[in-house]
Amino acid sequence: MSIPYTVSTYLHNNRVDYDVITHWPTTTSQRTAQAAHVSGHQVAKAVVLMDGNQFIMAVIPASRQLKTKTLAEFLHTDLSMATEDDFSMVFRDCQLGAIPPLGKAYGMKTIVDDALRNQPDLYLESGDHEHLLHVNREGFLKLMHGCSHAKLS
Repeated sequence: MSIPYTVSTYLHNNRVDYDVITHWPTTTSQRTAQAAHVSGHQVAKAVVLMDGNQFIMAVIPASRQLKTKTLAEFLHTDLSMATEDDFSMVFRDCQLGAIPPLGKAYGMKTIVDDALRNQPDLYLESGDHEHLLHVNREGFLKLMHGCSHAKLS
């Protein structure tokens, strides 16, 4: 699969250079990090939640788990985990379960974990189970411009 149109357009519009890293098929972000021989601390994974009928994306390191209660307190709202059935139409150009951590590209409110903001290199799920996008810190911050950030994991 090639990089989804929504993702490639978002990268192009934000003038972010990236490399594509191919790895054997995986089903979790942590396994993706292992397959690509990169640190799970540098792989940004997406966690999609719901605030009523609105989707919210938390972007955290693959090596960590989201503190949902912390995020709910940060946003001053109740949150529940969204299921893939809930948001599959939003990410219709991606493979099921391979959500790029680019919520803004898909019109989603996005909050970024502070643990990712100082990494020199970051790796993002591309929208399939066999590729990662490698960006530098500056590129990542461009992609996350305007997103809230907090200690979420």
